[in-house]
Amino acid sequence: MPRMALPRAHRPRHAAPVDPEEHLAWLALALAAGGRSGQWLSLVRAMPGQTALAVVTADEGTLRAHGAGDGAIAALHGAWQAAALRVRDDCARHGLHAAPLPSPDYPPPLRCLADPPLCLFWRGAEPASLAPAVA
Repeated sequence: MPRMALPRAHRPRHAAPVDPEEHLAWLALALAAGGRSGQWLSLVRAMPGQTALAVVTADEGTLRAHGAGDGAIAALHGAWQAAALRVRDDCARHGLHAAPLPSPDYPPPLRCLADPPLCLFWRGAEPASLAPAVA
């Protein structure tokens, strides 16, 4: 069976580990997104430095200027710090790992999705280290 190549245009390479505060910011964005990452990913790409930390620390006016509504801003404020810290600590307590989108542990094929998960959670081998498989 021939292999299908993934488009290279959407395959960023991130060699360095993600800073702990940036990791926490991506986790907050994932919590605020509620499974729909498009708006938050667009905001990250629009902000200077293209970091999640720039989004979660932006003032409400900046977020609104980039298209975030009141509900999205409220969800982000609820997720930043307290909720993200709680989830991070719960993951550590249960032996789970998390990889935000810019992490080297995040599987490159998932980055190619139009609306990729902002953060992946797993137990065991890192997803990026696994060979493709069919279930």
